[in-house]
Amino acid sequence: MDDEDLEGAEEGAGLAIRDGEIAIIQTGWEQFYSQPKRYRAHPALSVNAAEYLAFKGISAVGIDAPSIDLPTDSKLRVHSVLFRRKILVIENLRNLDLIEEPRFQLLALPLNVKGASSPARVIALQPNS
Repeated sequence: MDDEDLEGAEEGAGLAIRDGEIAIIQTGWEQFYSQPKRYRAHPALSVNAAEYLAFKGISAVGIDAPSIDLPTDSKLRVHSVLFRRKILVIENLRNLDLIEEPRFQLLALPLNVKGASSPARVIALQPNS
């Protein structure tokens, strides 16, 4: 997924990513969760897409795939672009199709552990729910 894809998604939704927001990317890939071989061959962001999101001033990005980097990218270049700018990455999101509003409150509750990553309970609070 490239920066042009993200711009197109914004235009298609009639929205623009605003400074400080969390960008949630729904690829539909969670449908392959029970098929490990297929699930691991997931879509990902390009470095250009990561730089675009950083330029937009997001605070975090979430995706319904196992990683924002391609499975073949051992250098995790997309992670690197975002982490250098202190942008949080949330992966393996589920049930994004249940979110009805284009803007909502997102709660991410990671475990209190020392380390570079943590499992988290992620909850979307919709304005009209």
